[in-house]
Amino acid sequence: MFTVKRTGSTPREVSLAIREQVQVGVPLAVAKALTFTVQKAQKAVVAEMPRVFEGGATRYTLNATRIEPATPSKLAALLAVKDRSDTGNKPESYLFPEVYAGPRNEKRFERALRNAGLLQRGESAILSRTAPRDAFGNPQRSQLQALLKAARGAPKQPPVRKGSKAKGAATQAPARKSPYFRGQVGRRSDLAAIFYADGGDVGVLVIHGFTGTPKSMKPWAEYLAEAGYTVSLPRLPGHGTSWQEMNKTRWEDWYGEVRRELDDLQKRCGSVFVMGLSMGGTLTLKLAEDRDDIAGIVLVNPAVHTERPDRFALPVLRHIVPAFPGITNDIKKPGQDEGGYSKIPLQAAYSLSQLWGKVKADIGNVTAPLLLFHSVDDHVVEPSNSEFVLANVSSDDVVDVELLNSYHVATLDYDAPLIFAESVAFMERVLADAT
Repeated sequence: MFTVKRTGSTPREVSLAIREQVQVGVPLAVAKALTFTVQKAQKAVVAEMPRVFEGGATRYTLNATRIEPATPSKLAALLAVKDRSDTGNKPESYLFPEVYAGPRNEKRFERALRNAGLLQRGESAILSRTAPRDAFGNPQRSQLQALLKAARGAPKQPPVRKGSKAKGAATQAPARKSPYFRGQVGRRSDLAAIFYADGGDVGVLVIHGFTGTPKSMKPWAEYLAEAGYTVSLPRLPGHGTSWQEMNKTRWEDWYGEVRRELDDLQKRCGSVFVMGLSMGGTLTLKLAEDRDDIAGIVLVNPAVHTERPDRFALPVLRHIVPAFPGITNDIKKPGQDEGGYSKIPLQAAYSLSQLWGKVKADIGNVTAPLLLFHSVDDHVVEPSNSEFVLANVSSDDVVDVELLNSYHVATLDYDAPLIFAESVAFMERVLADAT
């Protein structure tokens, strides 16, 4: 409500005065009414949050909304999510996923579960509503050990400490109900077990190959962790499950995973290197082509094409035959197993061939220091692959090392110690040259 006061002595003056007051008063009254309505809506939204959000709403979530009040010149009031921050906490990392849904940054207790081998990259854990938590949605530190025990049944090893080697649990207790979780936590094969370790300011992303698993790279990752590096060895989508499941994935899925891992490492480390075997080398090259913030790359028998005669029929065969016989365990050293599939899923193989084309087309964009290992006797990837990479990258710092006593999966073969030691020496030299 607003009041119109009569001013002026003539009818014209009175009319002008009333008109002026109406022009000013009405928009002001409307603006106040709109702002009041939005304030009521904000209270209603905040009151509903604890019921809507899984695991309950944290303090940050309850404080997630903001109001843009209406003004006489802008008759619109807005109730919105806080999309800016002056505290350094980016809202997209902790707020947007809860309000809009979608991926969010990993919480501290989820990292502990992941380091223990109980949670895969990309998976989230949600505490039950009755579990005590802090404002960030984490359990108290004193409760974290009890949480891990509830998830695993009986822990086989002490909790991972920063700077130490993180070993995934090789065996898990049978799936069981837990008061700490809304669902169940069960077994996970050690063949698909990922590996993460927090170390120093230099990070290393380690990438396994096509139809393989992190098991083929785990000794290398553990060696790097022992040397003090922060290490990420993820499981690529569709791998470590079944070849049928892999046939549903494409190169964009695999690349998206390693790109997210690289982003995560770069948030925590001053310098990051990327190392890959076979298709892991393909993805490493793709990262180096697309980004100039990689300190250096290490490739082991990288693949950028195939000389198999059946490659010409693949575009058609993939619609007729689901899979070919596998190419796993090309290892000279007896008793080794990379945990790969016994079949090659053809839809995924065709997608890999598309990735090869993109990598070869942009190979000149690779400028990062490069260390390349290639086996003289490789039954999976032809020598022409490494030759193409060496001849076409634009890197000024290139080192080529022949592996004389290993087949394709050299990271599990006789030359593995050479690969491990030389990769560390390479990183130390590159970092020293950069200072």
